[in-house]
Amino acid sequence: MDELEAIRARKLQQLQAQQYAQQDMQKQQQMQEAMRQIDALIRRFLSPKAQDRLMNLGMVDPELVQKLKIYLAQMYAAGQIKAMDDDQLKAILIKLKSSQHEVTIKRLEK
Repeated sequence: MDELEAIRARKLQQLQAQQYAQQDMQKQQQMQEAMRQIDALIRRFLSPKAQDRLMNLGMVDPELVQKLKIYLAQMYAAGQIKAMDDDQLKAILIKLKSSQHEVTIKRLEK
């Protein structure tokens, strides 16, 4: 009887693991689709030079670019921007970079 319960428990764990994997895959697909939609939106209002800057920055700091794209899409949806050139994008990048503070702790030796 114990062996049968152990087999059932293992099978249940396998099914749960498969379910979690499927849910994770669905979430990833939804995120990818959302980012594709954001990319399409951004291409409509960014100048070609600004698009190049964003693409180059993506090679260096993909996390920053993802945050920036989401921020730009939100600004566009709110009607705060209609078109954006490279200089405006640089200004936003500078603002975003300055808001990312780095915390350092220095210990004083006695």
